[in-house]
Amino acid sequence: MNFPLRVLHLEDDARDTELVQAALEGEGIQSELTRVEREEDFLAALKRESLDLILADYTLPSFDGLSALRIAQQHLPDVPFIFVSGTLGEDVAIEALKTGATDYVLKTRLARLGPSVNRALREARERANRKRAEEAVRQSEKQLRDLIETIPAMAFVTRPDGSSEFVSRPWIEYSGLSEEQTAGSGWAVTLHPDDLKQHLAKWRVSRATGQPFENEARHRDAHGNYRWLLARAVPLRDEQEKILKWYGALTDIEDRKRAEALLAGEKRILEMIAKGDSLPAIFNALCQLVEAQLPDVISSVLLLEGDRLRHGGAPSLPNSYNEAINGLVIGPSEGSCGTAAYRAEPVIVSNIATDPLWAKYRDLALSHSLRACWSTPILSSEKKVLGTFAMYYREPRSPTSQDFGLVELATHLVRIAVERDRADDRG
Repeated sequence: MNFPLRVLHLEDDARDTELVQAALEGEGIQSELTRVEREEDFLAALKRESLDLILADYTLPSFDGLSALRIAQQHLPDVPFIFVSGTLGEDVAIEALKTGATDYVLKTRLARLGPSVNRALREARERANRKRAEEAVRQSEKQLRDLIETIPAMAFVTRPDGSSEFVSRPWIEYSGLSEEQTAGSGWAVTLHPDDLKQHLAKWRVSRATGQPFENEARHRDAHGNYRWLLARAVPLRDEQEKILKWYGALTDIEDRKRAEALLAGEKRILEMIAKGDSLPAIFNALCQLVEAQLPDVISSVLLLEGDRLRHGGAPSLPNSYNEAINGLVIGPSEGSCGTAAYRAEPVIVSNIATDPLWAKYRDLALSHSLRACWSTPILSSEKKVLGTFAMYYREPRSPTSQDFGLVELATHLVRIAVERDRADDRG
């Protein structure tokens, strides 16, 4: 970002504002934060400032975050609103998102703030692009098409019967289909089989009633991967209200859908812990949650017993591999997990085939098509190693910021589950 981000921060502790600014700068986000803590100052800043982002604590001595969110929605509905709080429980967080908050970040996990802000700003830009596309339908067809080709949204024009007449270049690049292949109903081949029937049914209803169309569905991209797209279309009518064409746009909402799925999955795992479900069931559910967020990853939980790591959960790893590493003795050169538990620090191996830490287990891993593995120790509240959480890949690669964020969440949930289980045993 070439210019400072203009941020309004609803916070009663100036030290927390400094920590927030430091977290943003750590992600390369230059910002100018204006801190307020009273309702009248918050409202005045909304009217006075030109803002890019609003951050808000949930609980303040004389004001509260939900009230601030409602006020912001009235005055600056397009500005992203993120809760940054130390008191936001899961139920309250879900309610805040339903009310219209863009995201929430705990003060104890400010490492999530930078990625959350970047995602919020990206989504805000997408909304602005969509509004520009919707405004463009009021122009002449040639002017509209010329404009559509200049914006990043995947835009389309259909005939009254819904058959495709025009698609913009971003759709062609996304889908890998030519304009000729998309013509008529050719575009429908990109729909996920589980979404096809409902999407087409809603599209038929809109065409029959003349009501604006809106639906979320997974569309296959040019590489064969499915991503969630939000499709919107509005009719163009003549003076007699007869529909002449439909103008629409598709927006990639994969990040939002994944964030929603992650939040729901985290809540589900916490509920399993609270109910006292078995640790293997909890760990398998956690691994499946991580793998749903990162389709190329294979995740694993191992628990430390004495100086050995025991199988905890790894539903996607081959049983033969799980059995081979069950009881692994930790040490300074014992693969990623054995070394991470021994050092009590993360171990990143981007290429198992060449890394000396995997010398003893290289043939085992490569025979199961495992090419990269980074492992993070799970530390108790007293900083003792409880086990490890590992992420495997079938090709050499290094972790991304998204990987690190999921590792942080996974190790946090495993710690809660193990400590709760052991507390129950002592009880």
